[in-house]
Amino acid sequence: MQIIGNGEETQTICDMIQRLHLQDCVEMLGAMDAEKVRSQMEKSQIYLCTSDYNEGWGAVVNEAMNSGCAVVASHACGSVPFLMEHGQNGFIYESENEDQLYRLVTKLLQEPALCRQLGENALNTVCESWNAKIAANKLMALCNSAANIQPLTPTENSGVTSFAKPIRQDKMYTSLRR
Repeated sequence: MQIIGNGEETQTICDMIQRLHLQDCVEMLGAMDAEKVRSQMEKSQIYLCTSDYNEGWGAVVNEAMNSGCAVVASHACGSVPFLMEHGQNGFIYESENEDQLYRLVTKLLQEPALCRQLGENALNTVCESWNAKIAANKLMALCNSAANIQPLTPTENSGVTSFAKPIRQDKMYTSLRR
């Protein structure tokens, strides 16, 4: 396992790695520029996004999906409810639910075919619905509609320019609590 980034928990994680004698299987890579992070994603099979509500959109989810990773992401990361469908193109766990995160990652490690399939589905999601060319075309259509004073309508039920329905924080992914 490779952990990229720095934060307030870095020392706690380093201490835990030492205490549990995990130095041979967990590597702390620290902060790195976006190009190097993306290179690491391209070599990975599983990407964990453990962000909370402070993340905003969380472009790293898009990037990990575009790298063909099986993404396991917190429901609290902004892009997750729009990009991911639990069990179809990744796994979503309830933020701060460590047991659920553990079960989902373990499932991917024990079922490599499932891991590959989720990664392929994630890549397809980004390529078919969330890429720059599609975004530009849909934005142009939306702008043309606005310029002609026509009602603004979403182009699809999901993807760029679709309506984003409000999601109550206390109701997000309640089905994941099983």
